[in-house]
Amino acid sequence: MASVPQFPSARTPRTARRPTPDPRRAAIYFRVSTGPQAEHGYGLEAQEQACRALAAREGLTVAEVLRDVESVTAWDLPGLQRLLDLAEAGAIGAAVVYDPDRLSRSLAKYVWLDSRLSAAGVTVHYVTVGTAATEEQRLFHDIKAVFAQWDHRRIVHRLAQGKRTKVAGGR
Repeated sequence: MASVPQFPSARTPRTARRPTPDPRRAAIYFRVSTGPQAEHGYGLEAQEQACRALAAREGLTVAEVLRDVESVTAWDLPGLQRLLDLAEAGAIGAAVVYDPDRLSRSLAKYVWLDSRLSAAGVTVHYVTVGTAATEEQRLFHDIKAVFAQWDHRRIVHRLAQGKRTKVAGGR
């Protein structure tokens, strides 16, 4: 079973003085949901190329490239955990991600991740929707996260419906 991160209480002391991250030092993060997608190269190469191109356009130095092959609804993805570790250590000041739904298709998890990265001084640069430099842009990113959650629920429903249809047809 996936471990769920502990949300800090109001009494939890803040991390002792974090190093100031270099805003030009970045980690790239990308993800696909299933092993077959990774085995056949669906999405991983394209996401990495787009992220590298954005990093180059933005003048970012790529320190690490992180990837996961698993459902984004899981809380314990190794690449995503490494991204958080780098952020909290002050090792990066930027993260380059293809789309907000690559971080999470759960609104609660997206908000939690966004707040952790922001608290660590990391700016997230998305290939598809850019960087949230204004409150309006942050709102757009949050709305995109709501739609990612809705889309995930729709996919789960369609898959379940397809399985029921197969069983009913004797396959």
